[in-house]
Amino acid sequence: MMPARVLIIDDDPMLSEQLRSLLHVLGYPGICCADSRRALAITAECHFELIFCDYWMPGLNGQGFYFSLCRRQPELAKRVVWLVGAAQGTRTEFFLRSTGNPRLPKPFKLPQVQELLVGLLGSP
Repeated sequence: MMPARVLIIDDDPMLSEQLRSLLHVLGYPGICCADSRRALAITAECHFELIFCDYWMPGLNGQGFYFSLCRRQPELAKRVVWLVGAAQGTRTEFFLRSTGNPRLPKPFKLPQVQELLVGLLGSP
């Protein structure tokens, strides 16, 4: 059985690469994308079991990405994990809670990522 493919959407290339490296160590292939519009095109072309998505991005933010994904691939939208910093505004917090999707707080460490992946996908 092939390990789950994971898409990482974040405009911070260092953070994306750090998460991709952690995923690799855990046996999950990860693809990084810095632009959420491009990420929508990638999800139409490739199959992913999980998406890590930053909320604050230039252009189309995480909320816009999520709503577009809900229209196009509602089952995949349920498998978005929010990459979030400590400070969230009231509207952002309300939106994130309304999705029911899990969060991975920044900065993250290997045990947090591993626990989240095992809970969502099982072992690779």
